[in-house]
Amino acid sequence: ATGFRAPNLDDAGKVFDSAPGVVVVPNPDLKPEYIYSADAGISKDFCELVLIELSAYYSHLTNAMIRHNFLFNGEDSIMYQGELSKVEAITNSGSAKVYGLNVDLQANILDNLRFKSSVNVTEGFEKGGIPLRHSTPVFGSIHFIYHNNKAEADLYSVFNGPKKYEQMAPSEIEKPYMYASDENGNPWSPGWITLNLKASCEIGSFLVISGGVENILDLRYRPYSSGIAASGRNFIISLRIKI
Repeated sequence: ATGFRAPNLDDAGKVFDSAPGVVVVPNPDLKPEYIYSADAGISKDFCELVLIELSAYYSHLTNAMIRHNFLFNGEDSIMYQGELSKVEAITNSGSAKVYGLNVDLQANILDNLRFKSSVNVTEGFEKGGIPLRHSTPVFGSIHFIYHNNKAEADLYSVFNGPKKYEQMAPSEIEKPYMYASDENGNPWSPGWITLNLKASCEIGSFLVISGGVENILDLRYRPYSSGIAASGRNFIISLRIKI
């Protein structure tokens, strides 16, 4: 497959401060980036009891649009909102590569009980081996699903692996306020795992009650690169009437 992404207004024409002491300026010479990718997959069903699916992909970007140090009127730092700030801009970085693997597993444990799991691994580097910003840590989910004619329950876990300081993109290292600090005081993204439960029950022919508990263990965590703490333990309930 092939594709391209043209610069948007933010990329080519916006001035903003992405982090304290850093100002991002427009780059009028920014060009579209192009991608060339290939993927392959294989699946195997074992006696209609276990299904395994593997898929892998590799993508090569040219003229990759990545934020780098820049000059504004010949200066690498300027006064911006009363603070001396390093100048950066979205530039065409030459090339970058992104590759990954997805593993899905489904198993029928009992007549009414099913297991389902998914794991995703992604890596991305620009020229010179520098990590890409949107290369996420390993993530996935695990589900135990019970169902019958009238009810269904899903006990599941969602997880996200850690992203160490050495694995983080330079643009993320510049935003330590969004991350935890390791033993050396460097920003990093800890891994996390949540436990959740959702269920629904049909009462008669007209009424369906659904509910659930998310983040049962009330874990405090931040999804990678969001800078926003996820919600704690919360409850959901809904009532649906068929007319």
